[in-house]
Amino acid sequence: MEKCNRPILQTLYTLAYVCLSAGSALADVEQFSMNEVVITDTRLTSGLPGASTITITSERIENSPYQTLAEILSTLPGIQFRSLYSDPTGSKDVVDVRGFGATAESNTLILLDGRRQNDMEIEKSFLANIPLESIERIEIIKGSAGSVLYGDGAIGGVINIITKHPAKSDRANIKIAAGSFSTKKTDISVAQVKDNFSISLHGQITDTDGYRQNGNILNQNIINDFRYTGKKLEAYLNIKGDQRKMGMPGGLSTNQVVNGRPVGLYYHDRNAATEIMDKSSSSSIELTLGGTYQLDKNFEIITDGGIRRTKNHFTDIDNAFGSHNNQRTYLDTWSLTPRLTGDFQFLGTPANTTLGLDWYYSDYRTVRGKSLDDKPHNEFDARQHTLGLYCQNIFSPRDLKGDISFGIRLHHLNFVGGDQLDLDAPDGDWRSQTETLEETSWAFSSEIGINHGLTNQSTIFGRAARGIRLPTIDERISSKDTGATTFKLKTQRSWDLEGGIRHRIGSINLQSSAYAMWIRNEIHLDARKDSFLGTNVNLHKTRRYGFENAIEYQLLKDFSINGNINYTRAQFQCCDINDGLKLDGNDLPLISKWTGNLYAKWQISEHTTMAVNTSFVGSRKFDNDQEEFHTKIPGYSTTDLKVRGSKEKFFWLFEINNLFDKEYYNYGVASSNRTKASTENIYPLAGRNFLLQAGYTY
Repeated sequence: MEKCNRPILQTLYTLAYVCLSAGSALADVEQFSMNEVVITDTRLTSGLPGASTITITSERIENSPYQTLAEILSTLPGIQFRSLYSDPTGSKDVVDVRGFGATAESNTLILLDGRRQNDMEIEKSFLANIPLESIERIEIIKGSAGSVLYGDGAIGGVINIITKHPAKSDRANIKIAAGSFSTKKTDISVAQVKDNFSISLHGQITDTDGYRQNGNILNQNIINDFRYTGKKLEAYLNIKGDQRKMGMPGGLSTNQVVNGRPVGLYYHDRNAATEIMDKSSSSSIELTLGGTYQLDKNFEIITDGGIRRTKNHFTDIDNAFGSHNNQRTYLDTWSLTPRLTGDFQFLGTPANTTLGLDWYYSDYRTVRGKSLDDKPHNEFDARQHTLGLYCQNIFSPRDLKGDISFGIRLHHLNFVGGDQLDLDAPDGDWRSQTETLEETSWAFSSEIGINHGLTNQSTIFGRAARGIRLPTIDERISSKDTGATTFKLKTQRSWDLEGGIRHRIGSINLQSSAYAMWIRNEIHLDARKDSFLGTNVNLHKTRRYGFENAIEYQLLKDFSINGNINYTRAQFQCCDINDGLKLDGNDLPLISKWTGNLYAKWQISEHTTMAVNTSFVGSRKFDNDQEEFHTKIPGYSTTDLKVRGSKEKFFWLFEINNLFDKEYYNYGVASSNRTKASTENIYPLAGRNFLLQAGYTY
């Protein structure tokens, strides 16, 4: 690892000493086992005091009328959704927690069993690479409250996906499905237990022609878990692999604007492709070794470490300009994340402390050339070390009827990158050289939160938090060869506040919350700066605020309703992002102000369940339309239905998505040409489609 500055090391050592000293002191007083908070290899499994948290169970996933994890998450309060290709794998689906638009993936931290899945590059497909059958539950922490426990990138929120382990008994099931667009899907799940040892495997293969031309997708993923469970020691080896091949049909342009109104909707059929030859492929393998050792009834040490190797290949063929671009990216990420947890009683107050260290090392290389056979014209290499030391404390004062949390994380970054340019290579004479950069920086995250029980039925909660986000590789440099250098991007910082109430009235559960977030140095693409491809910049100030209201109602014994309505406002707060372009008060692109969801579940009979979900999404600005020059992406509502049945070891389901055949899209990008005749490129989504699935459990 590159050398850190002495002040940084001293600060890290100080934090470690304080936390460890506290633990040593508390160990000498009366010990106490908390029931409210459980710290495991997922770091936190029962919510963080003061934070807006949601847990989705495997049962809710099974009953959901959706085929992808991103679609399931989009039904939750405060989470928006967009898709490029409406495919049953979810390969280009994005969830946006609390309104970050184009950078949603970089501001939402995805975890698999508490392990980071976000890489230092921006191209992501985490949610599509996790088989739904492998998921035990999903834990969501909204806002920056999870920044202390999980680190960089948790500004919008944290989505922690917990897989089904360890296996408790032998089991096996297989599911086969077929549906619209020649979709074929196979799921396999196997588990075996022998004494203290267990093994589980979850695999999935999805093959589809896609809704649009050149929209074919083949997605394969697998998760293996080998585990030993003893009296004090639990150890595991986890292997995860995935592979994806897909066509990229491109966007369809809207008709030109006449007298301020669009003449029509599309130049092309909704299933047409403007890019008939563009392809992408990716593969990754992740190996994680970890374990938990119980020091005594109140203390445990948890550690895991591993490596993830990722490869991406993208082929871009532009017939209009006669240009070809083959881009291959290789990324290795090493990690080590030990932590110590303990329950105490400090001055008569029950407390839980987690002290941990996160170390990540990433080695990145991208090669760009006219074709695979030609000599490359660009080779970019980068290495990044990150080190985080954190301490999270949760107290349960007896008089409070609730919990108080406090935490702090110190974060250190070392980044080195540079570009090798070959002007003599094919197409090399017009490429740009990226400057070499070595950057060393540090930052911190913190949070404080509280839950307080007013009555047996009502609880109020509130928190304040500070989070950070580091620039990705693709944000530091142009995503294509002609873009301008953006190596000087600063670390993004956020401050947010939140408060709310949870209330129960008989069979009705209510939750209402409001939040505000202020961000400095938000990383944002300025499409009109420096080149026609745009350049990423740091905005001076932005802000977000809104509210979320949710209800759960067990109306009848066999009939329940869940619903939510949400308001999100994301605005430029100060200054401009380009010369002469004033944006103060303008809304950020790709964020709907109003969203809502209504979910109903009916137990028709002992063996048959029906679920219906209706979602409403308000209008939003096109990507790249910071100055509000273009029309908006229209709002829409869709309804999805699922009927599930089972009999002994057999089960079946039938899904209809977009039941009323709504024509809609939720992503589009505006032209940077500021004229009334300028167009927008949109990505239309599928009309009515179905999926039929059957399975057998051994």
